[in-house]
Amino acid sequence: MKYLIIIISFILISCNCKSLNADYDYFNIAEFQCKDGSAMPTSVKNNIENKLKPPLNKIRAKYNKPMSINSGYRSVNYNASIGGVSNSEHLYGLACDVSIHNGNDRFLLTKWALYYDVRRVGISNNFIHIGVSTAHPQEQIWIYGNDL
Repeated sequence: MKYLIIIISFILISCNCKSLNADYDYFNIAEFQCKDGSAMPTSVKNNIENKLKPPLNKIRAKYNKPMSINSGYRSVNYNASIGGVSNSEHLYGLACDVSIHNGNDRFLLTKWALYYDVRRVGISNNFIHIGVSTAHPQEQIWIYGNDL
């Protein structure tokens, strides 16, 4: 039995099967950088590391496919330039938009977000908003415009 455990461990390590580990950090802080190149405040970095990434890593482990962050932190100016709401979770590092490619992605990401206690989910044609702010209304799911 001891040798079987060693062999299985070796196989998992050698095939890089990190998707099985919800404690693995799948995301680099640079993936959440504002698109306008603005410096990310320390408080935002802390929110991303301590509040946003923990459920994201669990979602990623269950989803078992790479996830691309298409919008993470936003500076006030950048948020305004793209028409974001003035109190956006993105301003504080408490939300990200994850790219999706089809209805199955949309379903699975929403399913795992809700499973891991994300209480703010926005659904678009090409992304899922995952929000973890406790200052915003809870148990909310919304659809962006006429996207769907």
